[in-house]
Amino acid sequence: MLVPSIAVSMRRLHDTYRSDWWMLLNFFPLLGILVLIFCFFKEVVVEFEFRKDVTGELHAHFSMGCEAFSGWLLEEVGYSYALLSQLLQVIAELREEKCLEYQRKGTEYNIKLTRDEVEVCDARIDFNVRELMTDASAADALDFYDAEAHAICGLDDFEEMLLEWEIFISP
Repeated sequence: MLVPSIAVSMRRLHDTYRSDWWMLLNFFPLLGILVLIFCFFKEVVVEFEFRKDVTGELHAHFSMGCEAFSGWLLEEVGYSYALLSQLLQVIAELREEKCLEYQRKGTEYNIKLTRDEVEVCDARIDFNVRELMTDASAADALDFYDAEAHAICGLDDFEEMLLEWEIFISP
């Protein structure tokens, strides 16, 4: 039972982009609690990585909970400089309070930008799908599907990601 527990813990650490050395905190409980409190109050930053394989196919990998942004970038944005420019303009307008919200329906993913956050949702489900569900077990059943179908991040993180993507796809 000890070995599977260690393996699962290491996998969860890797999911959050932390090294195996964090496992040593188990041997120092007081220090572990302090680090946990620090991590709890630390601002969550969306981590991402862009790559091209040998065939030139684009790949986008995002931190846990933000996987839907990967699908959105690859399926909806791709090499579209016009869409990138439009979204960056919308972000500027949101910051200048010229608009309150922006929504764009795509073929695979929909996106909604507000002054504080950005939400990406699979086009086959509504942004408010959880609010419409009355049965808690039905909402829980979507949790697994949610990882790749729905994600939220801050507006600043989203802008940084768009700028990085623009640089990445540049010839």
